[in-house]
Amino acid sequence: MVQPIEAQVVDARHLELRDPIRIRPGSQVLITILEAADSAESQDWYQLAAHGLADAYSVSEPTYPVTMIKSPNPEYTP
Repeated sequence: MVQPIEAQVVDARHLELRDPIRIRPGSQVLITILEAADSAESQDWYQLAAHGLADAYSVSEPTYPVTMIKSPNPEYTP
C-alpha cells in the first residue's frame, strides 16, 4: 500500500510525522526521501520540463497512422 506521509527531519535518526498514522508498532515501512523543491533553480527546471512536455504532446503534434510503420517492434504489446 502506498500512503504518502509528510514528516520533518528531527535529526539523522528521527522523523516527526505531520499527522498520526494507523500502523502496528514494530511494523516495517519503506521511506522514500523527497526534498522540498522550493529553490528558484528547482522551479526553473520544473518549468523547463513542463514546457518541453507541452511541446512534445501539443495539439499540433501530428497523428501518425499505423501504415507509416516500416518495421514493427516484435516485443511491443498494447
